[in-house]
Amino acid sequence: MNEGSKNGNYVDGLSKSPEKICYYAMVNRVTNKNHKSYQHYQDMISGDKIEKSWLDSFENFLNDIGKRPSDKYTLHRVDNHKGYVKGNVIWANQLTQHINRDLKPGRSGFVGVTILGKNVKKKYSANIKMNGRNIFLGNFFDIEDAKVARYEAETKYGFNHTFEI
Repeated sequence: MNEGSKNGNYVDGLSKSPEKICYYAMVNRVTNKNHKSYQHYQDMISGDKIEKSWLDSFENFLNDIGKRPSDKYTLHRVDNHKGYVKGNVIWANQLTQHINRDLKPGRSGFVGVTILGKNVKKKYSANIKMNGRNIFLGNFFDIEDAKVARYEAETKYGFNHTFEI
């Protein structure tokens, strides 16, 4: 990771850039066993935790992801069950981050799709949050129907899709 360095100091003009700070935070979360979020990434992500070429070089990461659009953007994994890999990492604003936040245990595993109680006829509920309001999309017998409702709402309201159907 010392490409472009001179006596350990980066000469690329990005040594204290927001991109480099985000990059090192990402690498630390996924590779440092002492990091508070390390186990979360080991448990939640199937497959590669981080793109190999990014581990080898900040420059590779920056070439693939690009510069941060503004200080309102942070690194974001589109699919929370996949790692920091090409095609799954974007710069996203707080709203996109909030919409796609990790689910707590006991839920369905899909953003905006909730498993209802045991003693109810319809087992799944779908919703989406927009402008601080929770929009109810319906209750469903089948999880696939609830996922379709959520997916269509994401399309309708212009959100990034949080899973594929």
